[in-house]
Amino acid sequence: MFRRSVSLLLIFLLQLSCERDDICDLGTPGTPRLIVRLYDAENPTQLKSATGYIQEVNSENRHSNFAGDSIAFPLLLSANATRYTFIIEKSEVGTGTFNDTLQFNYHNRKDTFTRRACGIIAEYTLDQPAVTPINTSGWFVRSEILIDTLRNEEQAHLAIYH
Repeated sequence: MFRRSVSLLLIFLLQLSCERDDICDLGTPGTPRLIVRLYDAENPTQLKSATGYIQEVNSENRHSNFAGDSIAFPLLLSANATRYTFIIEKSEVGTGTFNDTLQFNYHNRKDTFTRRACGIIAEYTLDQPAVTPINTSGWFVRSEILIDTLRNEEQAHLAIYH
């Protein structure tokens, strides 16, 4: 009985020693990803889906698979631009696979400390132009900034017309 009481007392004391900053709530937002919506270049108000994946340039791993009219992916924290290759396997543009390398340009990265357990959240501002085509096979036509500051993932930040 004495051992059990001592054990419970120790557990209670350990709980008291934890601070609120030592725990990161699962609902705490992290650094937002860039949200891109895909639109029809010939009918700019109409969403247009595609199927494929993206991978960061100089990396062999697929970064993000997508099927539909929306893609979300992270930007590099240590640079003012991130390059991704879009490998489009199925699109209404035509038959075959399209490989387009696009550079996403941003600046004014603002780091905000949230808590000790959660770390720092970065916020970006998209440059003008937000997308620079590096190597295109005809899938990418143009882009348009919808929201210039990446603060959250609740709305699309960028429109890509294809």
